[in-house]
Amino acid sequence: MEGFDFFGLAAKEGREPETRKLPHRILFRGKLKSGAWAFGNLNVDSRGICIIRPGEHVVGKYGRVNPETVGQATGIRDKNGRDIFEGDILKIHHATFYPITFAVVKWDKQWSRFHAVPVNRLWYGCQITGLDEVVGNVYDNPDLAEGGQKRDKGRA
Repeated sequence: MEGFDFFGLAAKEGREPETRKLPHRILFRGKLKSGAWAFGNLNVDSRGICIIRPGEHVVGKYGRVNPETVGQATGIRDKNGRDIFEGDILKIHHATFYPITFAVVKWDKQWSRFHAVPVNRLWYGCQITGLDEVVGNVYDNPDLAEGGQKRDKGRA
C-alpha cells in the first residue's frame, strides 16, 4: 500500500485527507457509583452496564453505571447549547397546544421518537425544540418531575 497513510485516507504525496461529516452522533450518559455523570458509548455485558468515556488510550475509560440512570442523547441541543438526554427535565419555551411549563424527555416506542411529556399532563406529548431549556433531570431533581417546581421539604 505504497503512497497511503495508515488509514488509507490520503496519499502521502501531500493531498489533504478525506473528511466525512457524520449526520449525528449517538451519545449516552449514566450515573457512576461515585455520583458523577459519565458520557460516552454504551457497553452492556453480563457483568453490568458501562459507559466508555474517551480517554488517552484507544479503548477509553470504562465506568460502571446505575442501569436506571442510562439515557440516550436526543440529538437536539437546548437554547444554551447543552445536549438534551432521555430523562432530562425541560422548561418549555415554545408554543404548544396546551400550556406547559416543565416536561420530561422520554422515548416513545410506538412512534420511535423522543418527545417531552408534561409533568401536569401525562397523556400529552410535545415536540422537543432548540428553544427549550434543560433545568435538571429526573434522577437528580425528582421534585421537578413530580410537580414542576421545587418544593420546600420542610412545608407540608
